[in-house]
Amino acid sequence: MVEGTNRTDAARQVELLHRIDPLAGLTHYVSTDIARIQDSTFLDGRECFWDRVQTRPIVNHAGRTQGMRFLFHIGFCGSTLLARLLGTEGTLVMREPQCLTDIAATRTRILAGQAEQDLAGYTSFALNALGAVAPPEEALLIKPSNWANSLIEPLVAACHDPAALYLTTEPRAFLRAAFRGGRDRLEFCIRLAVELAAAVPGANDRLRQATSTGPDPLDRAARIVTLLWAMQRELFARAMACADQPASCLMDYAELAEDPQAAAIRAAELLGLPAPDFASSQVQALLSRHSKDPQSAYDPASRSANDAELERHHAVRFDTALEWLDSQTAFGA
Repeated sequence: MVEGTNRTDAARQVELLHRIDPLAGLTHYVSTDIARIQDSTFLDGRECFWDRVQTRPIVNHAGRTQGMRFLFHIGFCGSTLLARLLGTEGTLVMREPQCLTDIAATRTRILAGQAEQDLAGYTSFALNALGAVAPPEEALLIKPSNWANSLIEPLVAACHDPAALYLTTEPRAFLRAAFRGGRDRLEFCIRLAVELAAAVPGANDRLRQATSTGPDPLDRAARIVTLLWAMQRELFARAMACADQPASCLMDYAELAEDPQAAAIRAAELLGLPAPDFASSQVQALLSRHSKDPQSAYDPASRSANDAELERHHAVRFDTALEWLDSQTAFGA
């Protein structure tokens, strides 16, 4: 069984932490149910999955959270599909809860002492609030947004024995995915690069170099996209070192694309979750539809043709951007 289908607890009403403003000391909790949490593609407000909103003060929380599971991702690498596949009976999946993105958005000001608590306090508070929603007999899997990737290390540090999978892709594939989405996706990458650069030592200098070299805006965008890829891989590496996690916690999109069943089973084993039932019609339906737009069919042949067309137009630009990235020293060096 996948997503909220046939769940015995689907209608259970809960109060979910949705928004948090560390600077004002306030939160928004929303009244919803388990089925709507599980079935929502995103919990960031793009979809209305609640009935009413309550404003509450932030409660101080000390101590680490037990038994949290995370699916971190680099973007454009199948994380929504994998999260849906892992959303079997026995697992509640929260995709991109906004409260974590809110903390990440105020991270710099929290570190500057402009909020009442430190960063660890807010991450622990949010994780405990999210964890309180999951039924006691179910595992909870949280897939934070890319916009919360500056919080990856604080999130794993806030937990006892965290289980995490880091879904990534090769830099050229990331470039193709960014350009495949056109102007909107490139602008998204540029904004995200600016946001994450503050969390990676030396990244702001590289970002300035990427944006100031050469007259062609697409060449600049390609450099920024490669830098965004590298920053996120650096954030992954720091979190994995913090939690003493092995390289097997990394999964490349190519592994998921080549054999979704084997990849999902490996992910479930690593995270300590029930494996998807690939004989079920629900799982088969997921594999045949676009994960972010279930009304649309997914066509691998069309994706391959699109990638070939991108390479025909941008191969030299991609080569140059990757050469630029290779010429950069390690972050913090």
